[in-house]
Amino acid sequence: MWTANQPTVAELGSTTAVSRVCGCVQPRQTTGFSAFVKDKFKSARQACGGPGTPHKAVMSRLADQWAQHKATAAMGTMQISEQ
Repeated sequence: MWTANQPTVAELGSTTAVSRVCGCVQPRQTTGFSAFVKDKFKSARQACGGPGTPHKAVMSRLADQWAQHKATAAMGTMQISEQ
């Protein structure tokens, strides 16, 4: 329930943040892509050059790997190459 002493949308920056504060929204279920990112992020960052690599470059690599994963899963195989 929302009360007057809680931060406003303007203070938090989004309605999602407000929902989290007031507790009126259930947490989202993990998606396949988010689980894939959680599992592969460290190795993808290392493959891209280590800790100094921009987040955008790592996520781009992971998106390519995810597309390959989806394509191979559709064909019935589960191998992913570490480009």
